[in-house]
Amino acid sequence: MRSLLNLLLLAGAAFLALGRRTHAAETSVRGKSGPLAACRELKETFPSQRTHVLLPRLSFYLHTAITNAVPSVVIWSETCLATPSCVFLPHSAQDVSSAIQIVHKSHSPFAVLGGGHMPIPGAASTNSGVLISLHKLNTLSLVNEGKTIQVGPGNHWSDVYNYTSQFSLAVNGGRYGQVGVGGLLLGGGIGYFSSQTGWAADSVTQYEIVLANGTIALVNAHSEPDLFWALKGGGNYFGIVTRFDLATIPAPAGVYTGITLWEGTPSAVEAWLAALGAYLAPGRGSGIEDPLAALSPTVAMTPHNGTYEVMVLKWYGAPDPAPRAFENFSTSAIRGPTLQDRGGLAPWNYLSQQLDSPAYAARDRRQLFFAVSFKPDERAIGIANRTVFARAGEELRDVRGGTITLAYQPISRAWLEASKRAGGGGALGLEPEDGPFIASIISTAWEDAADDELVLTFNREVVASINEQNSELGLDHPFVYMNDAGPDQDPYASYGEASLERLRRIQRAVDEDGVLRNQLAHGFDLF
Repeated sequence: MRSLLNLLLLAGAAFLALGRRTHAAETSVRGKSGPLAACRELKETFPSQRTHVLLPRLSFYLHTAITNAVPSVVIWSETCLATPSCVFLPHSAQDVSSAIQIVHKSHSPFAVLGGGHMPIPGAASTNSGVLISLHKLNTLSLVNEGKTIQVGPGNHWSDVYNYTSQFSLAVNGGRYGQVGVGGLLLGGGIGYFSSQTGWAADSVTQYEIVLANGTIALVNAHSEPDLFWALKGGGNYFGIVTRFDLATIPAPAGVYTGITLWEGTPSAVEAWLAALGAYLAPGRGSGIEDPLAALSPTVAMTPHNGTYEVMVLKWYGAPDPAPRAFENFSTSAIRGPTLQDRGGLAPWNYLSQQLDSPAYAARDRRQLFFAVSFKPDERAIGIANRTVFARAGEELRDVRGGTITLAYQPISRAWLEASKRAGGGGALGLEPEDGPFIASIISTAWEDAADDELVLTFNREVVASINEQNSELGLDHPFVYMNDAGPDQDPYASYGEASLERLRRIQRAVDEDGVLRNQLAHGFDLF
């Protein structure tokens, strides 16, 4: 591996900056400041460990080689390929402390890369700046008699689940094993246990974090309550987290999991939408009101030929072979050509393992997310479905390799109540009375950079149209889920004015010199 790392020299292809944020400091400064100066000092500071600093020498991005040999710089969306002046791979919190002091002193722009799943260009990547990849910070350790797991940000959720399962333990983290730990937790986090324990971020009991001045701090509800609150949904403005301490859960003896996929004939789509409406209907004591149920219903379209598929991912946190919560999503209830139908009792992390397979985890296309929330009403669901797919069939028809999916993510009142019990839900600004609602995600994938602007404009306009139509009926919801948001969306504003002002005050207090405000890459603007 070391010889490969020495031979692999990073570089990058120019890409259409899909809403990319550019810092004034991005331009190299000669002498003792700028990215090249920072890279030189990093190399001098860590001379004996050659895998710490990787320097680019080629004029194109060796994507395949890097994917195979240097997973520390692999990203999910090809829109985020960039050309850093160097890549720094810290092995410890102390290494991160040294790095942040060096980039501060050199006035260099920098970005921090965790699992690489963020599809916004310039959020976890940099052209000409210093890229700090946290891949080597991959500790996994049970402490506190197994009640807490210490997790490094270099892990993916599949790593965490495979580890805890050895001890009959679980943790409320990401649903997709391929997703990185750090970004999901700093943005809130949707998990299988969320209607029981709240957002994934609510499971964090302590953060080890490197602050803007290089100080390594342990932050919990007692030591630094304001910063602890801000890190639960506040993103990467407050420091570089080098370890998350998460509360564990006794693993269920078994759970029901299922994946069912239908060909999207008109009758199947109609029945599927009716099933979703029934799942969300109040007063049943089942469906969304069952805290053991986690459902991810998705409609997918290939605009080039107009074909549809409808899918549902089902997870039920008890060994019930036929949960009532999902009764309307059976192949007998939704009649139509079935492309896949798997379900039954399995280990609690089985579904996340399936979603870590190449079919779901491919990293060879351009990707874009946009978030839009609304009330759990059949009219709002219909508006979203019609608006996305009617327009996609016309406007994205000629986009090569284009696919678009709309996933409806139910956020139950029980979820928000559990979050409140866990400590208030952090910075997200949501109260139990704000639920239930649907935090939907529009996900677009395509192949050619020439289509970047078209895809971005399409998503912006579709979300604006959905919000406008739902607002007229009183069915809109202001929440913008950070981990699913697109360029130019404003999740911070959706948290509410009180949360926004508190976040800004805390950020200024922990970053007096503006290192994290002005030099660090972000997906969204806090200020």
